[in-house]
Amino acid sequence: MKVVTALLSDWANISNDGRINMLGAGIDRVNIAIAPSKEKPIRGQFMLVVRIERDIGEEGLHTLQVLVVEPDGNRIGDMQVQFTADKKFNNAIFGIMGIPLYQLGPHSFEVLIDGHNMISLPIDVVLTQGQAGS
Repeated sequence: MKVVTALLSDWANISNDGRINMLGAGIDRVNIAIAPSKEKPIRGQFMLVVRIERDIGEEGLHTLQVLVVEPDGNRIGDMQVQFTADKKFNNAIFGIMGIPLYQLGPHSFEVLIDGHNMISLPIDVVLTQGQAGS
């Protein structure tokens, strides 16, 4: 089994015929005006789209998991769903609404299938230009 597509977007859905529709796809940076903290985190909103290709013999029930990891390695999100790999390609969308981002710097969305890390999506949380002293 392999992840053939994984993107963060502003919005996404899967149509009745299995097509993925996305707006604002390819997010890899969050620009903010004020540095986040444990007391005042930034609330991020994303849609994570994952397209999985299965091989012969991999039919059946599997677990798709997404971990959101801060620059220091702390996990701030853990979502999972079970899916049946009954087609050659299987799509999933995670609505990640209001996840607290406590730190500046490189974060990641780790995509796992059955406990195996398949892909890491980096996303950088940065202060907008001229805001470093705020």
